[in-house]
Amino acid sequence: GNAFAVFANNELIYTGYFWAGFSSSSCQWIVTDPMHLPLSDEMKMNLGYPGQIDGIFIPDNRNDPRILAIFRKDGKLIE
Repeated sequence: GNAFAVFANNELIYTGYFWAGFSSSSCQWIVTDPMHLPLSDEMKMNLGYPGQIDGIFIPDNRNDPRILAIFRKDGKLIE
């Protein structure tokens, strides 16, 4: 997978990987499936692929208040 980073107001919030859902390799980090992008208007971030493994800690800043504030201000947050 290719790495990506999410910034809010020039502050690094979290990193992740574009990870294809047909991959035979696992990933224990934040991932999103790039193959779903043309099919949907949302980009879902998941903890791990194919899922999070018990005992493995993945820092989860997906709902960081700084990101949510920007989405809310831009009218892009669905609550």
